[in-house]
Amino acid sequence: MPKPHRLNVVGDFYVAAGCCTLCGVPWAIAPDLFEPHDDGCYVKKQPVTLDQVGKVLEVMRTQELGCVRYRGRDPGVLWVLRESGEAEACDHSRA
Repeated sequence: MPKPHRLNVVGDFYVAAGCCTLCGVPWAIAPDLFEPHDDGCYVKKQPVTLDQVGKVLEVMRTQELGCVRYRGRDPGVLWVLRESGEAEACDHSRA
């Protein structure tokens, strides 16, 4: 599993260290959850609402390099990521 960026807040979603090229996708879609930094963006706040989770999932579907990852086990999130072709962004394949 990839190592998380050092500035990620604790939680299920994270940005992998050394992966982000500052494409702008994460903070364009979910500026309340992601923050750019000199060495790549990071998750500054974990999603709490369904709308926020939806925005993170949208980031994961549209990002360039697969740097935003999911290490949780929520069956709904895992299903959405599998169905959208993003299963490789999951650290766990099943809840």
